[in-house]
Amino acid sequence: FAAGLSQLLVISAQLGPQDKAQEIFESLNTKGLPLTTADLVRNYLLVGLPRAEQRRLYDEYWNPITLMFGEDPGAYKLNAGIRMWLSIRSRQTRIHDKSQTYNAFKAYMTQEYQGTVEELLDELRSFCLMWAENYKFNEVKEFRCMKWAKGKSTTLLPQWGHPSGF
Repeated sequence: FAAGLSQLLVISAQLGPQDKAQEIFESLNTKGLPLTTADLVRNYLLVGLPRAEQRRLYDEYWNPITLMFGEDPGAYKLNAGIRMWLSIRSRQTRIHDKSQTYNAFKAYMTQEYQGTVEELLDELRSFCLMWAENYKFNEVKEFRCMKWAKGKSTTLLPQWGHPSGF
């Protein structure tokens, strides 16, 4: 642990009132890993708020949202939850590819959404609770659906399939 901690590098950037914190955040990625949709959405919602408000909203809404999904490497399940919530909420935006989710979210926020950040987080938390329960109950696996949709599997759950494939 100490060896890893000794290699930790913290970078701080002072921004002026005219600087666009969200755009700067989107352009920085010191880990060398792509930011997840969840990372981008969280920061979009919280970056412009006072520090105390950021902490309160994070503790009350965002952290519980992430904890709902348990072990979720790469925020796969949370990203899918955000994408599905946005698909339901947005009248103008259609998401045809996962990589479009964040841009669709930004468009929704600027063109359609009229509430507060807290109201949005409250709604997203409620939706994600249902979405997380869906994963737990049904053990949703995208690869199974994709094989079925592409015609490579005759049944969504092969262990329950009929020998004839129907």
